[in-house]
Amino acid sequence: MEMPAEQSSKDIVFSKQGAVGVVTIQRPEAGNALTREMWQELYEIGRKLHEDKNIRSVLFEGTAGAFTAGSDIREFSRMTIEEADEAFRTMEKTIRCFETLPKPIIAAVDGPVFGAGFIFSLRFDYTIGTAGARMGIPVARLGIRLGAAFLRRIEKALGTKQVRALVAGSHIYNAEEARQLGLLQEIVPERQLREKASAKAEEAARVSPGTLEVFNRWMDETTDDQFLYADPEDFHEGCLAFIEKREPRFPSVYS
Repeated sequence: MEMPAEQSSKDIVFSKQGAVGVVTIQRPEAGNALTREMWQELYEIGRKLHEDKNIRSVLFEGTAGAFTAGSDIREFSRMTIEEADEAFRTMEKTIRCFETLPKPIIAAVDGPVFGAGFIFSLRFDYTIGTAGARMGIPVARLGIRLGAAFLRRIEKALGTKQVRALVAGSHIYNAEEARQLGLLQEIVPERQLREKASAKAEEAARVSPGTLEVFNRWMDETTDDQFLYADPEDFHEGCLAFIEKREPRFPSVYS
């Protein structure tokens, strides 16, 4: 029986469909970019998923044409360096909450999966995308420094050499590239995306929880609680250049 939606805000909806917990990111006017508040909401949803024994699998989805553009750069541009670093720690806390969740996570991906949203997507067990899916973490032009935990996740998924090509080159993988690298497991027509992902999540809800608990042993790294994610010299210039659609002039480069 389908349960009524528990709506944390207008931007994120959490609902239950039988044994499947469904998380929908719906902020299409901003490409489903995630604000600091939305990351905190996802964390609270993650805690619910840990506690609710009736939910056996999770389905993540965005809106048509966008899974998530990553964290909200406009919001970043208004933050102090200290506030930005605290926002990154909320992201890390949220990502780790889902990494330690011993339940399979299925994702339906259409459009961009960028930034911290890309890091988050590395947790998904089975990702179904459309031909319009694009994946990457183009932070090199934003004055954002990736902490060790973020880099370890990319390295585990892609290998050391690919980390440098992806991050330093701000490369964006198209759907076929993502499939070849194992970031997408399947590419389907847009009209089939929701149906296919929902069926996969229902199938995943029938696997043994005991078998899945072994995956938690992988997550034994310490977090970067003291790491400074926002570069003190370059962060604000990178955010402003992004918003103003111009080339950044980083103080650390042009001074």
